[in-house]
Amino acid sequence: MNNNNHSILEEQQTSWFTKHFVLNHYLLNRVIVLSINVLLLTFLVVMNTQQEISAAKEYVQGNLNQIKKSIISLAYRNERYARTFSKQITTLQAPQTSALVDVHYYPELNEFGFNRNVYPSNLLNGSLIGAGKPTDEIEKETNFFPFLDDLWSQQHQNSIKYNYYYISHTSKYFYLSTKYSVSDFNTRKHFFSTSLYNHYRSDTNEQYQNKEGFYFTAPYTDYITHEKVITLKSPVHKAQQVIGDIGVDIPIASLRSAITLPRNFKAYLTLFFNNKAEDSQINILQGSKTAFGPYLTMKVDIDEQNAICAHLSILFFLSSVIQNIIIGLVIIFLLNYMYCKRIINTAF
Repeated sequence: MNNNNHSILEEQQTSWFTKHFVLNHYLLNRVIVLSINVLLLTFLVVMNTQQEISAAKEYVQGNLNQIKKSIISLAYRNERYARTFSKQITTLQAPQTSALVDVHYYPELNEFGFNRNVYPSNLLNGSLIGAGKPTDEIEKETNFFPFLDDLWSQQHQNSIKYNYYYISHTSKYFYLSTKYSVSDFNTRKHFFSTSLYNHYRSDTNEQYQNKEGFYFTAPYTDYITHEKVITLKSPVHKAQQVIGDIGVDIPIASLRSAITLPRNFKAYLTLFFNNKAEDSQINILQGSKTAFGPYLTMKVDIDEQNAICAHLSILFFLSSVIQNIIIGLVIIFLLNYMYCKRIINTAF
């Protein structure tokens, strides 16, 4: 057999072997290729999901930290106001001082006060409310209020809504940083004899005696606005005795406005305020798609008792995973189609 015949025979044998092997093992090849593609797709989806989970947790944690920073900055500023006010009390309260403004008595409520949109001639910025009839001492203490107005006018841009107040334990009154209508609040329930008042005043409650500068209360329903609030307080001193508290009321609902997450993100998020001492939990944000678990849990402690917590539903990531799987399957289908077409063309 000459060389040409031998080459032709070898080529025919090789061609027959290739066709036979490829065609008989086509299913095996397809299984191997599909397995590799599925493994690759699974790896990519898992890596992508882990990255999304990590990014989402960091995003939510950043919002929680921002809320904490805002609250703590309010607390330190409030503590500075209390120290400044304590230093000025002796100067402001001279025995000869006359009343700065008229303090009105409301016999039908057995209360005194001003700036309830009833006496607009009073140019002070806040509202006064107290129980019973005003005494001469209380009328003289109206000289304190312009100083408080000046302190509270230093409010800075903040995503959290809040209201300052001064509460006198000796004279039993509130001075509030906001002007309210007479219909918005009153003390007809004798607030200064309630357990709420006695529990949170800093001069009688032992759990607050060792706090330095300021402390946070557990969430409670505000007596005046009827909102769920957390209050931070700083004691005001005179002659080394606590005579009152300067405080900041932070409505729990206002913390919702500090969350800057996208709308579709919020639907999967539950945000709540937790107090360990009273084992209480108050929802701030309840997403419409948080009924099913499991959840990713994040928490930021404000102090040893209070914390802001978040639950992020896994459903948030499931929608993204499904989308990635669909895209991956489409790519796998196209690649396998091209690969199979190439194998068949090669075989024939």
